[in-house]
Amino acid sequence: EPNMVVDIPAKVKSLNEYIALFSKKYRNRAKAILKNAGSLQIKTLTEAEIKTEHKNIYKLYEQVYNHAKFKLVKLPENYFLELKKNFPDKCTVTAFYYKNKLVAFSSGIDISGLCLEAHYIGFDYELNKEIDLYQNILYNFLEQAIAFRKVRLNLGRTAGEIKSTIGAYAQELTCY
Repeated sequence: EPNMVVDIPAKVKSLNEYIALFSKKYRNRAKAILKNAGSLQIKTLTEAEIKTEHKNIYKLYEQVYNHAKFKLVKLPENYFLELKKNFPDKCTVTAFYYKNKLVAFSSGIDISGLCLEAHYIGFDYELNKEIDLYQNILYNFLEQAIAFRKVRLNLGRTAGEIKSTIGAYAQELTCY
């Protein structure tokens, strides 16, 4: 499967400016999704906070893992904590809280300095229907990439159709 990537125009300085480039249909859809984000507390976690939340993070990761059709490897429970310990300036773990409960997370890695790579995510599938957790994770990745002045966001290979609604396109993936 190809990678789904978003090229971020240099003139774009905020998520709102990026969304303003959408057609009316997708702009309205984005606004409705982001309205649900108003009920969320979104926070970039420190290493200490990841340590506190690691069991809850892992449970959310497992929900996504268990829904996946293709499973290559299951991560160990301490994966996200170790990732942050080993790459403190290159790795971000973002938490999404709803009514003071962790309901989703995302992890991203800045590998090249020019591109933010979406890494692993996790979310509560039941709440996803109510508050668009998955799509809010995607918009949060966009917001981070714009804030970090990246020229590209790599969202990975799955869920191409929904990723295309935020401007992602398929790019051939080469593996060695």
